[in-house]
Amino acid sequence: MPLATLDEFVAALHHLPVLPPDWKARLPALRDQFPDVRALGEELIRLGALTPFQADRVARGRAGELVLGGYAVIERLGEGGAGQVYKAWDAEHSRFAALKVLRAELVADPETVGRFHREICVSRGLPPHPNLIATLDAGRVGEAHFLAMEYAEGTDLERLVKQSGPLPVERACEYARQAALGLQHAHEHGLVHRDVKPSNFLVTGPDAGTVKLLDLGLARLHAAAGEQRDTFMTSDGSATLGTVDYQAPEQALDFHAADTRADVYSLGCTLFYLLTGEPPFGTGPLATKLMKHQQAEPPDLAAVRPDAPPALAALVRRMLAKAPADRFATPGEVAAALDAVLRPPPARNPDPKRSRLPVAVAAVVAGAALAVGLVYAALPASPARSVEEPEPPAAPPKAKPKPPPQSDGIEAMVPEAAEYQLVYDLNLARLGRDVAYDADRRSRVARPFDRVAYFLELRKADGEAQYLYVSMAAFTTDAGQVGVPTAGGAVFQTRVASMNVYSNVPGVVTGTGIATGNIEFWSSNYGPGNGAKVPNADSGKYDFGDQPSGPHDGHGSMQVHNYGAKQTLFAVNKWRAGPDRAEIGIGNNPKGNPDWTFTESGGSYRTKRLRVLVRCP
Repeated sequence: MPLATLDEFVAALHHLPVLPPDWKARLPALRDQFPDVRALGEELIRLGALTPFQADRVARGRAGELVLGGYAVIERLGEGGAGQVYKAWDAEHSRFAALKVLRAELVADPETVGRFHREICVSRGLPPHPNLIATLDAGRVGEAHFLAMEYAEGTDLERLVKQSGPLPVERACEYARQAALGLQHAHEHGLVHRDVKPSNFLVTGPDAGTVKLLDLGLARLHAAAGEQRDTFMTSDGSATLGTVDYQAPEQALDFHAADTRADVYSLGCTLFYLLTGEPPFGTGPLATKLMKHQQAEPPDLAAVRPDAPPALAALVRRMLAKAPADRFATPGEVAAALDAVLRPPPARNPDPKRSRLPVAVAAVVAGAALAVGLVYAALPASPARSVEEPEPPAAPPKAKPKPPPQSDGIEAMVPEAAEYQLVYDLNLARLGRDVAYDADRRSRVARPFDRVAYFLELRKADGEAQYLYVSMAAFTTDAGQVGVPTAGGAVFQTRVASMNVYSNVPGVVTGTGIATGNIEFWSSNYGPGNGAKVPNADSGKYDFGDQPSGPHDGHGSMQVHNYGAKQTLFAVNKWRAGPDRAEIGIGNNPKGNPDWTFTESGGSYRTKRLRVLVRCP
């Protein structure tokens, strides 16, 4: 329930540690200026003093939830099997942290709580490793038990594959190799994860090139609570498979007796998922899947990924062996084997009659990445079990298999996008007088949305890919008005609050909570220069405050600006002239008008794609 009065709202803010003292000093003046709780909250969000999550909690009389021990809660990141996850600020150590507030049923038993804290102490004592999310702290405040972890922006492997499809072979192998290195580090210090699955690996880093293992030390909590995590129902009524899809055969029989070779098996299931989009035994009821893990041979990787080299198929088979003794003994051995697949040594014997394994070359294009040639060779034989394959008989050449989807998902580059749903997808190479979206999902926006995001990808024929992602507080309640403004449609010259900007284009000012945003959306011509009197704008160079004028089917403007930085974030103008004469760009145009008007730059891009998303809280 909202607070009864504005005075109570302001009083709660005064006692809130997350609000800096200088902002508290400004509260009396802001209180006089804004007449109600909602208006004052929105202004504090616009100014960057509070996040929407913080303002909502204070307005609902739940300000106490924003402080957990020595941590100030900033925003909700999501929800996992163990509980709610929040981004928080650790004032004592001046760092961000990810707080996982554990579900009550996981910590109801004192013996379970004691075991959890003992394992957390062990994991907290681990030396740092680039492929592990570090455990920082664990504690209890009132009835709430929480785990504080290293904060890293990224998306998990399950989400990545769901959005982008099966990964290119090289990329899947590299992610699995890094995952194995993280598991090996834990193994060397006496820890077994016991819940290895795609959703427990975070892809992070500037190029989504680093994998980090999550939730070390939490698996025993799930088991001790007797949690049934085989399935759960999603919002659309479909069943989503959980841990059982990645669980080793012996782990289902005796969870606590499983050793690191169970993690090897689960990592093998995870690698199979990265390559195919499905776990190896991912169909049928729970009992059927458990039986398959115990008895059935895994599907032949070569049958579903013909571009996978024989050495990789053999490696996956060994990881998925039923008997622990037949698998790799440690995750470190898996990492070494994957490294041999990724970077095979030079061939020592050029005699083709003595070479047992064929060499395959695959060209892999992943999203905006450049083409990479990858040469695959044989996996070194293990003393316990040889992975050498018999020489195949001569066969007529086969048609080249259709490659799996290889485009990166937005959230791989911008983790925030995981909270949003796609409304429009438009290949700007098909621009014309009538806008025909490649995907139009406005009918699926079933709930009110509070934010709108735009993701623009551009690439010139002789250059690298550029991207810009900008999200902002919603400026309309109609999903039909957030796309390209067609004739008679949306008309906006308005400031927008709380912009978050991510881009790889030099010079673009990035950051979160940017308060100086505005948009120019219309299908008409430009009117008086800076008729809207936008700060820092003028009627000449920085004409960010233009007003629309007739005709309604005129030049056309779709621009987002950061007027505080005197910068165009992106522009898509004059789309009716076709893809080559449209005016498209990211950042300020280095020549002429910063907002790209009169440039007809569209023809200079080999790739140009715009996606529009909304967030429904």
